[in-house]
Amino acid sequence: APSRYVARFTTRSGEVVWTDAHVVVLEIDGTRMAVGTVVDITERVAIEKALRESEQRWRSLVQTAPSFIVMVDADGAILDINRVGAAGSLEAIVGSHVYDYILPEYHDLVRSAIEKVMLTGENERIEYAGLTDNDVVTWYTSNLGPVKREGSVVAVTVVTNDIAGKKATEDALRESEARFRSLAETAPSLILMVDEEFRILDVNRLQSAQRNDVIGRSVFTHITPECHELVRRAITHVFATADTTVIEHAGVHSDGTITWYSSSVGPVVRDGRVAAVTVVATDATERREIEQALRASEERLRALVQTAPSLICTVDREGTFLSANRFLAELDEGSVIGHAMFEFIDEEFHDDVRAALHAVFEEGRVSTYECRGRGPDNEEIWYANAAGPMTEGERVVSAIVVSNDITANKKMQAELGALREQAEARAAAQYKQGYPYHLSFREIMVLGLVAEGRSDRQIAETICISAGTVNKHVTNAMRKMGVNNRTEAAARAVREGII
Repeated sequence: APSRYVARFTTRSGEVVWTDAHVVVLEIDGTRMAVGTVVDITERVAIEKALRESEQRWRSLVQTAPSFIVMVDADGAILDINRVGAAGSLEAIVGSHVYDYILPEYHDLVRSAIEKVMLTGENERIEYAGLTDNDVVTWYTSNLGPVKREGSVVAVTVVTNDIAGKKATEDALRESEARFRSLAETAPSLILMVDEEFRILDVNRLQSAQRNDVIGRSVFTHITPECHELVRRAITHVFATADTTVIEHAGVHSDGTITWYSSSVGPVVRDGRVAAVTVVATDATERREIEQALRASEERLRALVQTAPSLICTVDREGTFLSANRFLAELDEGSVIGHAMFEFIDEEFHDDVRAALHAVFEEGRVSTYECRGRGPDNEEIWYANAAGPMTEGERVVSAIVVSNDITANKKMQAELGALREQAEARAAAQYKQGYPYHLSFREIMVLGLVAEGRSDRQIAETICISAGTVNKHVTNAMRKMGVNNRTEAAARAVREGII
């Protein structure tokens, strides 16, 4: 009898070869012999193996899929199902009808979909309400597709997903959209939806007649020409990137009035792509006017500070320079900003400066002090300083220090002190010799300064009294000496050695 078998061989090169051998034993003229054919079926074996593995993967995928996958015939009878619920069994379900699990009002919808797939071989998608294992009403969506054999549709595969959660989400979304529309329509801002062709799709806060005049028109109709390119770039950017951007632009009303807006332009995303942009435009006219007035005020203040004769600087808590309106000769920004003010002040005044900074930063009050520093040539420079707080909210962030050069005043005070000492010394010397004309010590001192050609004001500054008091001393001395004017009184005092 013929013999047939499949064998696997390994070639010398190590390659595995599958063969299909067919052997027949014949007897010719009394001689028995075997005649056989051997066919290389390596490729077929590989295909069959791949097919089995593919079927196993498919079956595993179907059985573990979250969807219910059902095969039904033209009458809706269930031929197979990938899995059943906890309360059901495969034996009870196979052979039953899909209509047993669908609410009656949806039977015609499902029946029509099955018939269409059987007739046309095309896929269908339907949404309907059905019952769970525990007879709880829920919502399903099903994709129906043909099962074909030899070109004919013999059954229908129904892939069903429970969408009760999605339905609840959609209901909540509709409620949310209704709330949002109510909010948008009462919002103080102007809210527009614009498409990629810059046409207005929707807008809040308009009556129906006004909406008809706006919907479908170009957004540029309501924007001043000089702002067209800015708005165009912003909308194009949002469509390209789905990023939100903020711009400021001018809008024009039907009566020709201009309003400035600060607009937030953001994406409306549908199915993973930007379908439109939303423009939330807030009236910024008043704020811009305030900002412009503030900038003008700041420019005036900056000009005032830059041209002020005083040195005006800001320092931090440690006394480090943060800014300054100008710099001493041979100093520049790099040699001052970022350096401690103590580098430019004689050490004996450091404690006074620290005390002033403490008053500013810890107590929030203005503090005044004098200090001495050194100029580029190591010359003494005296400053009268006022330090005050600069705040952000309630927090002191830096101190502003206004410094005036009082070196000349200090020198003048020193000179006046020397003159006062000289005048007092002369008056004291004469006072010890007696009381000529019964002149007082102060009258003798004043006469000495009159003799030097000083005015009442200069004398007052020298000996630290008022000009009126000086005049009174001069008048008393003239009366006592019996002269008619101050020049004669001074001359006699010199001539007679009184001064």
